[in-house]
Amino acid sequence: MVERWPALFTERQVFAEFNRIASKNLEGDFFEALDQYTPRFIEIFRTKKGTVGRKLSELMQHMSWMTSDVTVLRSVVLKGIPILLGDDSSEFFKTCSDTARDEALECITVGVLTVVSEDSPHEGPSSVDLQPISTTIILEGGIVI
Repeated sequence: MVERWPALFTERQVFAEFNRIASKNLEGDFFEALDQYTPRFIEIFRTKKGTVGRKLSELMQHMSWMTSDVTVLRSVVLKGIPILLGDDSSEFFKTCSDTARDEALECITVGVLTVVSEDSPHEGPSSVDLQPISTTIILEGGIVI
């Protein structure tokens, strides 16, 4: 894939290519739509019951101390959508410490790996990491972005 499309492997290059093809700001349009629907998603998350409701309420605990921070709201919604849809996102969204990065990369075939500092408190799959060292998208065992 890298040989065929070498210009599409950094975030900036993907945005530029999308803008060239569609004449739209991919990142801006995405965040605008996400911000528009965030209040409704939060409302839906709060009304869910059962196992899904429990998982969503654990995830939404991160909002209580910083609800005005748009990054927290966006992170909660993006992590909550797969739970709402009944998907097991624990195999897709992975988090590891900076010292265990190489081992984590070997174990992931497809997913998003967030690398956090060893000192950073990580509370499990429902945690929201707001200051990661890096975030990597992995496809077919290789780092794409």
